[in-house]
Amino acid sequence: MLNSFIHNFEEGFNLYRLVPNPEYSHLSQENSNEQEIEKDDGIIEILEEFKKTWFVGFDYKIDDVISFDGKEFFESHENQISILLFYIQYLYANADKENVLYIDENTKQELYWHQNNGGLCIYLSIVLYFLLRTYSEIENDNIIYCQGYYDVTVNDLDTFLECGQAGKIGLHAWLEVNDSVVDVSIKQIENERIYKFKEKPFYVLGKVPEGIEYNGFRETHSCAKKYVKKMIKSNGIKREEWIHNHNQNALRVIYSLIQKGKESENSQ
Repeated sequence: MLNSFIHNFEEGFNLYRLVPNPEYSHLSQENSNEQEIEKDDGIIEILEEFKKTWFVGFDYKIDDVISFDGKEFFESHENQISILLFYIQYLYANADKENVLYIDENTKQELYWHQNNGGLCIYLSIVLYFLLRTYSEIENDNIIYCQGYYDVTVNDLDTFLECGQAGKIGLHAWLEVNDSVVDVSIKQIENERIYKFKEKPFYVLGKVPEGIEYNGFRETHSCAKKYVKKMIKSNGIKREEWIHNHNQNALRVIYSLIQKGKESENSQ
């Protein structure tokens, strides 16, 4: 029932599919050395932004960057955490709305702040990180918060930039769960012609799809706690209460939307 509902809800989101269009050629490979230098400069800038604007658990050096490939996600784990994944998808899909239904006021303010000031991927990853550690049966040591950058392959860089992206590489955060990459906040664009990789859902769960790379660092638990400490500083609640509130939000979202679906079916 739940998995069927989630599938139908995802279809209702008109989720973006990444299908290459042969009409558009690859990006020019001229001046590849200059491009590599510019890319390294961009990566260094991203790593510095993490250190200056966000939180890090250790010094970030470009030579220590890890490439994350991920592996297939166990179906039993996916079923177990489907409500939590769905909740994060719900927040991501509604981040640009002024009044998000079914969630508490503190979460609305957190979501609004990160949507408008940056770091939405960090926020959603941190929320999911603590929810999984608290409410799933997955060993905590196998749930890791990660920071770094994505590197996406595009057919038409100008169009990519026109669609509001910062560039083909960008600051990003995600989770690694039992060596699988879990990322429900990857920004994908409806305009299919700018991508080169195969059809995929708008989130990554398991192996990283061809055409996008995740590079960065496995962060410390203390780094993740610093983010929560900053979030709860203004509302005076403890971390445990913050986690509990998000779990209550998740249950409320699922229950409310299922009830809404039933009412819609009965009215037909």
